[in-house]
Amino acid sequence: MQPTDPAFLVLLALMATGAWLDVSQRRLPNWLCLAVMIAGGVATTMLGGSSGLISAAIHFAIALVVGMGLFRLGMIGGGDAKLAAATALWFGFEHLVLYLAYASVAGGILTLLLLQWRQWPLPALMSSQPWLLRLHEKDGG
Repeated sequence: MQPTDPAFLVLLALMATGAWLDVSQRRLPNWLCLAVMIAGGVATTMLGGSSGLISAAIHFAIALVVGMGLFRLGMIGGGDAKLAAATALWFGFEHLVLYLAYASVAGGILTLLLLQWRQWPLPALMSSQPWLLRLHEKDGG
């Protein structure tokens, strides 16, 4: 899949929506994970036929089991685990591991930046936004 493919643009739009919802509401809704999963199944079937879909379903199952294990250990949120599994439908196994590694590093960097930002006073201009107040809470998740 190339960045100019319509299927990739669908994935990009869904993931951007997920990023916004995660930052603004601190949750990833089930409908978003389901939309990523359905679109991934359709894209995989169009690109690889039924054998591609079976392979993608195996990747989904592996990512879901690993994600739920990490959720159980308190290392990631439940929405993160579901979205990672749904996103796994879009990638072959060789790309899935790389995607998860990049996502983990990016998430770690974002977490460190957020923890640092919470140490600073919130600018007055930002204090009128409820989602920014929730994000800035020192005891927040």
